[in-house]
Parts: sequence; C-alpha cells; structure tokens
Amino acid sequence: MPSRRLVFGLSFLLACSTTGSRPAAPPSATLPPAVSDDAQPPLGKLPAGVRPLGYALALEIDPTKERFSGTGEIAIELDSPHSVIWLHGADLHVTSASVDGADAAYAQVDPGGVAKLTLPRTIGPGKATLRFIWDAPYNQHLRGVYLARADGRAYASTHFEEISARYAFPCFDEPRFKTPFEVTLTGPASDVIVSNTLPVEEKPAANGMKTLRFGATQPLPTYLVLFAVGPWDEVRVEAPPNELRAKALPMRFFAPKGRAKELSFGAQAAVPILALLEKYFASPMPYEKLDHLVIPDFEQGAMENAGAITYRETFLLYNEGISHPDLKNNVADTLAHEISHQWFGDSVTMRWWDEIWLNESFASWLAARIVDQWDPSLDDTTVLFNRANGAMSTDSLRTARKIRQKIESPGDIQNAFDGLTYWKGGALLTMFERYIGPDAFRAGIRSYVAAHKNGLGSTDELLEAVGRAAGRDVKAAFRSFIDQEGVPLVEVKTSCDGSRGRLELSQSRYLPLGSEASRDRIWHVPVCARYGLGTEARESCSLLTEAHGSMDLDGCPSWVMPNASGTGYYRWSLAPADLARLRDDGYTSLDVRERLSLSRALLAAVRSGTLPVADALAAMPYLSRDPSGEVAKDPIGLLGFVIQYLATGTERDAARRFGGELYLPVADRLGWDAKPGESSGNRRLRDAAIGFLVDVAEEPRVTAEGAKRGRAYAALGGQSFDDKAVAPGLAGLALATAVREGDAAFFRGLDARLAKSDDEAIRARIIGALSSTRDPILAEKALGLALDPRLRENERAIPPYVMFSDPAMRETAWKWTRGHLDQLSSAFGERGMATFPGVGSVFCDSAHAEELKSAFGPRAGANPAIKRILANTVERVSLCIAQAEAQAQSAQDFLRKRFAPARTGTRPPGRAAP
Repeated sequence: MPSRRLVFGLSFLLACSTTGSRPAAPPSATLPPAVSDDAQPPLGKLPAGVRPLGYALALEIDPTKERFSGTGEIAIELDSPHSVIWLHGADLHVTSASVDGADAAYAQVDPGGVAKLTLPRTIGPGKATLRFIWDAPYNQHLRGVYLARADGRAYASTHFEEISARYAFPCFDEPRFKTPFEVTLTGPASDVIVSNTLPVEEKPAANGMKTLRFGATQPLPTYLVLFAVGPWDEVRVEAPPNELRAKALPMRFFAPKGRAKELSFGAQAAVPILALLEKYFASPMPYEKLDHLVIPDFEQGAMENAGAITYRETFLLYNEGISHPDLKNNVADTLAHEISHQWFGDSVTMRWWDEIWLNESFASWLAARIVDQWDPSLDDTTVLFNRANGAMSTDSLRTARKIRQKIESPGDIQNAFDGLTYWKGGALLTMFERYIGPDAFRAGIRSYVAAHKNGLGSTDELLEAVGRAAGRDVKAAFRSFIDQEGVPLVEVKTSCDGSRGRLELSQSRYLPLGSEASRDRIWHVPVCARYGLGTEARESCSLLTEAHGSMDLDGCPSWVMPNASGTGYYRWSLAPADLARLRDDGYTSLDVRERLSLSRALLAAVRSGTLPVADALAAMPYLSRDPSGEVAKDPIGLLGFVIQYLATGTERDAARRFGGELYLPVADRLGWDAKPGESSGNRRLRDAAIGFLVDVAEEPRVTAEGAKRGRAYAALGGQSFDDKAVAPGLAGLALATAVREGDAAFFRGLDARLAKSDDEAIRARIIGALSSTRDPILAEKALGLALDPRLRENERAIPPYVMFSDPAMRETAWKWTRGHLDQLSSAFGERGMATFPGVGSVFCDSAHAEELKSAFGPRAGANPAIKRILANTVERVSLCIAQAEAQAQSAQDFLRKRFAPARTGTRPPGRAAP
C-alpha cells in the first residue's frame, strides 16, 4: 500500500491547489453506479475534463536488477462526472490501481502507451486521488527508465522526452500538464541517486539500499522529470552570487566511474555561461541547483531535465590532447543550450508539441550567442550559420515540414525534433533579432519569460511580447516563416539614378532543379544588405512583404552584399553585373559569414540550375585561398558532388587532380600535427582538406601518410592508442585509412580494442575505422557490428552510415541492410529506425529510389515516423538525378578544358558527401 509519506504529500498538494474550489464527493454508497465508456483510445491529446494537480512517486531502482518498481499517487481534478479516466502507461505491470481508496481497473489499451482506468463508480466534479503500484522492465531503447553500462558497471537513468515518462510511471504524459512532483528514490547504498531537486532526507533501507526523499519540485511536465541511480564520480562547483541571485548555486557534475578529470572543461565553462544567461534573461536560474550527468549510453546530445541535465559523453566530457578539438564547441554549445532551456522550455513550457520550436529554436539561437560572448575563439555563431545552411537543404524539399507543424500522432512528435526546428528556427531568430534590434528583442523575451514563469506559453504570447517591446507587430513576419515550409529566394538588382541608389527586390520559393513544388510563395522577409559607398560600407534593411519590392540606399553602391553578416534565412541571387562587382570590388570588405553566404549562393544556383557548374568551379580557386579557414574549406562540398555524381572516367581523375591543386598546398602548409595556439578556422581547414584529399580525391601521397599515421596511432603492439601519432582531429581519419589500406590482421587487432575502451569518442573512432574497409569479407564483419552486443545502442548506426558514405562500398552496404532490416529494426528501436531511411540519400538513380520505397515503405505502418524521412530521402534522390543530368556536361567540359587528357582511372570512386 502507499506509504504514509506519499499520502501526506498528496494531501499537501491537494490542500495548496488553487486550480479549483469544488470539493470532491466523499466515497459513499450514494454515488451513482459506474457508467460504461466505450470511446476509442485517444492517440493524440488526452480528452479534456481531467487534469493532474500533483504527483507523489516512490521508486526502487537497482541497476543490478532486471526490473524496477514503484508506488505513486496522482492528485487530479475532474470538471464533470467520469466513469473512465484516460491517462498514459507503457509496458507497466500495474498490480494495484485505486481512486480514493476504491479499486479501479487499469489497462494499457494501445502500444503507444494510452491507458484506461475504469472506475468502480462515477466520480466528479471535484478532486480525487489516484493510487498505483507497479513494476516494469528497464527499457531496451534508451527511453523511460533504462540501463547503461560502462567498465562493467551499470547505471540507471531516465529519458522522458518526448513521451516516455509513461514507461516509468502512470501519468498524464503531455507538456500542458505542469504540476509539482514529490519524488522518493531507493537504490544501492554505494550509488549516487539524483532527481530534479536536492534531497531533504536520506536514510538506510533494507538489503544494502538507501532511500532519498527529494524536495517538491516547482510545476513541471512529466517529460522534464529525472531519476538517476549509479556509481558516478562527482565534481562539485558553485556559481557565486551575483546581482540577480543572492545565494551561490550548487552545481554537481557526474561522470562515469574513473572519468571525473574529463569534466574539467565543462565545469569551468558552465559557471560563466550560467551567469551570462541569467544576465540575458534578467532573472536568476529558475531552480535551486543544477546537476549535469553523463550517461554512458544516451540517444540525444543532452536533455534539459529541470535542475538535472543529462548528457551524451561527447557533449560534456573533454580530454585535452585526446578528444577531437571540436568537442569543445560541442560541450560549450550544449551547456548553453541546455541551461537556457531552464528558462525557455522548463520554467515556461509549450502547451503541445506543435510549439516545440519555442524550446529548441530559442535554445539553439541563444546558445551560439552566449558561447561567443564567453569565448569568441569558438566562433559558435558560424557553427550555427553552417547548421542553418544544412537546414535550408531540407527546407527546399517539396516534402519539407513546417516548423510549427500540426501534431496528431506520436510519429509527428518525433518528426518535430529535426534540423528545421533547431537550426532553421535558430536562424530565423538571428534574422529577426537583427531586424528588430537586439535590445528590443531581448526586452520582449524577458517580458515573456517573466509573465509565464512556471507556466505555459505560446507562439502568439511570445510574439505579442516581442512586438510590444519593438513597438510594431511582428506576428505576420514570424508566421510567414514558421507556418509555411520553404526557403525564400530573394533576387536583387541594383539601379541608380545619378547619386541615388536602389535595390530592386523580388521573392519566390527557392527550389532545386527537379523539384515538383510550386515557387508561388510569399514571406515577410527582413532583407538586410551591406554595400559600398566610396571607402565606406553601409547597411540598409527593408521588410519585403510582396512578390516585388525595393530598398532605397544612401547612394549608388560600388558593390552589394544582399545578406548582411549572413543573418538572413533566405537564398539570394544578384544580377550578373552586380555579382561581378561584388566579386571584384567588394569581396575583401565582406566578413566571414558574408563570404560564406556568397559561396553558398553559388552552390544554391548550381543546385537550382541557374548557374552552370563550370562557372562555380571557376570560382573555387579564389574561395579556397580565402584567409578564413571556414571559407577556404567551403568548396569541398561542391568538389565532392562533382567527383561523385557528375564526373566519370578520365574526367573523374581530372576532378580529383583539380581538388588536389586546391588543397594539397593547404595540407602541406598545415600538416598533420596540431599547432599551439592555432585558430579554430585553420584547424577545421586542416581536418577538412586532408579528409578531402584522402577520402574523395584519393591523393596517393596524403593517403599513404594517413595510413602510416593510423597504424602508429593504433599501436596494436601495445595496450593503448598513441595519441601523439596524429592530431586529435585527424585520428579517426588516419585510423580509417589504415584499415582501408591494411589487411585482415590489422582489422582483427583493432576490433579486439573495442572491448578495452568505454570512451564513446574512442569507440566511435574504432567502429568508424572498421566500417571503412573495402575488403568484401571484412565489410560483412564490419556491418555485422550494427547487431553486435558489444555495441551500445547509440553506436549501432555507425557501421551502415559509414559504409554508405563510400561509393565503392555503397552497394555492399545496401544489400546487407536490405537483408537485415528486421534485425536492425529490433536493434535500433522505433526511434532509431524512424530516421534510418535517410541513409539512402546518397543514391542518385531511380532504381535505388524504388528499392528504398519497397524496403522501408511497408514499415511505416508500424512506425509512422518513417514516412516523412522516407519521403525526404526519395525526393533527395530524384533531385540528385535531375541535377546530375543537367550539370554533368558542364562539369566535364570544364575539366577537359582545364586539363590535358589523363589516363582513365581504375581506382574505385572516393567517398564524398554532397
């Protein structure tokens, strides 16, 4: 039966509730008999009329066991008489269910976790208490309550977003239901036990266990609750008091046993990042403490549980001299992203999943802003810019979804967590912040967060707050981007009348060649242009709300950049004469993101068929010599597309030679070894240039050096890797090259290393390298790793994805995949399998498009989230076919003209990611 503590807790919550004043009818024989309810299970939102007021939960979680157990009470309020209550519970063995002490019948009625509680008689209107006793297996697919293992130790953690709290306890598993939670956890006495708040009582329990009772939370939705039990190492820091927070805020960092030293960078970064966020919101951290837990097997990058954030290893742990240097960006950006959620998402929560952009878009945008304030050398704003460019590729598809898409099923919820929500959304906020002004934009956000603290918010309420602060209505402009899919194409032409200048603007939907979508779209586009007047660069902005418009300038410009600082979420094109002036007269005046914007505009024009690829290739030498490493590496994407899809035989060798001309000097200048104090741009350029020369251009000298360094790094004669053999950013490439150029003995030796490491980053290098083999027999073994019990669930997708990226092995990978789809579905789980059709995006022929549909289409019935990813994938293949047909001749003509006839290559085609 429920403990006295739980009964008292619910009594307190009921007494303090202000959501209703009608008393619940006391249990008595005068209650009317139960009324049957044969309604269909609600597979979307739960029906109105019943809402939770608070939870009191007590769970026993022992990571050494196969099941966990719990007792719980939910205080509810009913608006009308009910004989049935719909709620959520998935895979729970409920042994007792009651309402106000009277037995009720609990049954899960849908595989997605809809549960029906049939009451002994009608109750309501008024308040009542539901009580449950249950046990359940640990989830096998990284959701609900699940086990993760490292170094022979077991860790139990929860991951409830989006709708997985139902795997842990009976609940109303929707974000609109925010209530306090009282949590009591029992686990092994030697383990760390963590929840959302600080413990208020700890006492020993039977059988070598201990029980921690935690303080009541502020109102939370179920998806932000955390339980964690395991043998973590702990590092404690404090965020000192500041002008917004009178007390120091305790922060605890938890790493898997033996890895506490790898928390150093994250712990150092978290304190100033928190302070910058508090300053931005003009309010203190909303919760009493902030824990950070690294989970050895974790599906997402991190999860913003209120006061207790969980992380994948590579998003919080950093080992200087061993970890890939870009992991510093990962750690800093993830800290800023998840901590910002404590305000945006946790304290202020969306009502339903169609508003998830309010969480993820804002956290993505604000994280880049905050990280660059803390450490400008990380250049996180450019990282967001690059991610937004990737989102534009998806947003250009006919099958793209809206950011604020209608959500009707669990599959729709899962699909909402994609690059459009995170990176398109982040880019939109960057654009509108620049247009509105950062001070007014911040004032609007502060007002919104303060007004909805510990409550629910919406897009309309946010836009009203920003509009008030800006002194103008911003709803129509925002909605034109979040409520329709697609990327605007802004075409720009300069006109001058004496000393007066003007930009003639027009807009339509940007579409790649081969698209069947309509161009007939209108956005309210904040167009900001930089332009040259004499020796000055000036900026003008205008809101383009019709198909055609104009922007007055301060004079007749010598050059125009149509996307100032690259902050606009739109593709752009210039009239030929204006483009020539930008290239010849304005290029050196552009900042890094503007130069990247120019490079991306050329590629977008190639993809749309408005620019011959030969013209874009002619610009590549100029771009590859740019002083910014970020810009200098940008041509690699187009070169890879040409080598893989447009060139054949002699022309493919010529394309590789062309790439070598551009990037061999870069590789020779930067070398394989890291340089003290080098910029992040140069480091990324080195990694990209050498990676291109080895994997795509297959340059013999660089490939041989890579294999040599990979063998030295592997150091198979010893017990561990030699981290001094190669720069950390190139260690994975070198190891993969050594496998591809090596023999079966090297493959077996590296495979044996897998069991000796629990470091996710090192394991990923090993698995990725093994999957880079081109030996047919070893390839079967490498692909089989996806089903190997030695791999964690978050590692299983690596082998097929890596092998699909190599054109020489793509057909081998596809044949194996088609023959093992049932096993892969079981190993990946529903979520992992939903995104797996995307692996086929690398194909560029109609036969494979049909095979993708026949392989994955029938699985969409059992896993509806597959449908959209499959549609995106098939469309990408069809677009590739159209672009290859349209641009192949232009590419081949360019290469023939540039190079004398070369011997037709006999090497297999190199890997490329267009």
